[in-house]
Amino acid sequence: MSNSGGPDQFEPVDYLGVLRRRWWVWIGVTIVCVLGALAYLKLAPKTYSASTSVYVTPTAAGQGNNQLANSRTSGAAVNLDTEAVVVKSGQVAQIAAKALNSPLSPGALAAQVTVAVPPNSEVLQISCSAGNPLAAADCAQAFAKAYLQNRDTQAAQSINDQLKALQSKIASLQKTAAGLSAQIASLPSNAPSRASAQTDLNADNSELTQLSNQVAALTAASAANSGGSIITNALPPAASNPATPKKKIVLPSGAVAGLVIGLALAFLADRRDKRIRGAHDVERVLGLPAMLTVPATSSGQQVSSASLGSGQPVIELAHAVAAEIGRGDHVVLVAGVSPGPAGGMVAADLAASLARTHASTLLVCAHSDSAAPRALLGTADGRGLSDVLAGVASLEEVIHETAAVPGLTVIKPGTRRSFSAAPRTLAAADKLMAQLRATAQYVVIDVQATPEGADTFTLAQFADGALIVVQERRTTRDEAIETVRRLRLLGTHVLGVVLSSARPRRRARGRATRQRQPWLESAPKPTEDYALPAGNGAAPSAGNGAASRAGNGSLRAAGSDDATVVLGARPLSARSATQAGAERPAPLRAKRDDLPGTVHGS
Repeated sequence: MSNSGGPDQFEPVDYLGVLRRRWWVWIGVTIVCVLGALAYLKLAPKTYSASTSVYVTPTAAGQGNNQLANSRTSGAAVNLDTEAVVVKSGQVAQIAAKALNSPLSPGALAAQVTVAVPPNSEVLQISCSAGNPLAAADCAQAFAKAYLQNRDTQAAQSINDQLKALQSKIASLQKTAAGLSAQIASLPSNAPSRASAQTDLNADNSELTQLSNQVAALTAASAANSGGSIITNALPPAASNPATPKKKIVLPSGAVAGLVIGLALAFLADRRDKRIRGAHDVERVLGLPAMLTVPATSSGQQVSSASLGSGQPVIELAHAVAAEIGRGDHVVLVAGVSPGPAGGMVAADLAASLARTHASTLLVCAHSDSAAPRALLGTADGRGLSDVLAGVASLEEVIHETAAVPGLTVIKPGTRRSFSAAPRTLAAADKLMAQLRATAQYVVIDVQATPEGADTFTLAQFADGALIVVQERRTTRDEAIETVRRLRLLGTHVLGVVLSSARPRRRARGRATRQRQPWLESAPKPTEDYALPAGNGAAPSAGNGAASRAGNGSLRAAGSDDATVVLGARPLSARSATQAGAERPAPLRAKRDDLPGTVHGS
């Protein structure tokens, strides 16, 4: 099976998986940021803002002098852009500070003021910010009054200056006119210079008339001088509605910031997590089919032995294994990648299903912590494989039949836990495997791929196929890849992967989830191999009167000529283990399904 993507390559479905797996990260960070925003709203200094509106009118002093070309308010009678700057000037700030009796300097007080000019209007909106609502309203109102006072004062001063200039010019003209009048009176009526002097006098009188009119107009304007008025007084804002911080801005900002930070942390944590998280991970990382997904099993949990191997997904797994390795006497290795009962329970399920649907099956528990004996026999105590290897027990003495599953026998780990449960030499291992093959048509060996089970893991070289058991959210990708690499170095064909889910076991029957595999259609039917004659791969009777073990646990005479239907473990033959081993088919070699990154020599 080819990889659909590298181990570190993300697909669209992976993003949803990260959100589902790491929900507590991004939701937790978002909640923390929202709580931080609420704390900020509670503890941060509050600032209140009050506004007043001032209608600005032209003054006699500024008419014709306050228009700017291309300014935003050039069409108005008063250039409001200039007036907005005047509101925050030092002169206005000094007047406002004096009115407020504020301890702040005029510059600091002016920094709290903002001025806005609505488009197409002659109104200034003066706003002031302060630490409490009443102070904000007083500040805005004071600046509006200070601006109008300053504007009126400047207008009056300008009018007075204009009046003084006009009056000085009038006095000068009057003096000139008096001199001309005296000159005209002293000249004869027919003197040529008299006419010229009369002309100059008339011009001066005309100019005096114009200047007098201007003085009268300025005097009238001075009496009615007003630069504008307050059309909206500043009111204190509500204490629950501060200008800053704003709840409508701070809370959404905290939520968005928390969500972004939380998602970043979730994806970072998931990227650093090298554990296998599901069947999709198995197929992508290992390039092997996820043949079955079973729920997690606690080592202390009691499981009914009658339910083992009876679920439809487990039966289909047995069919798939049998179809893959073919007919004959076969050894199947079940290797648990991580410590725990998962590997033993899968081995027990597979062995029970093979015994129910195919032929006699022997389950060999090769590591001391296997959960299979307790699940099938109710206890893991007693003699077993380690006692056989130590030479203190024979193979017949350690084979136990299961009452709940006909045709299934079990070899316990044994009493010698400190004794290495692996043969010392290759010849001894081959002899042991030949004896096991002669005992049943299918031999399922439960081993651990952990360092503690390294001695029994070498039995994989005699297996015709292997299943590896990985535990969801516990087994790392490197551990699974290393296990497959070790199996292939031993020449063992890896059939696939069984995934132990992180979800707990809910009920005994129907607890597994099968993975859809097209090869299941080629698996043999249960009726084809359930009952096998003793001659089909079974050891023939020795003919020396030795007793053979029947499938129901009774002993049959070895000299009987009747065909024996074997439902349980097949009898140990009197022929040598070497002869039995010579007749078994050669182990299937590992397919060239390279792991990612594996390089083969030429």
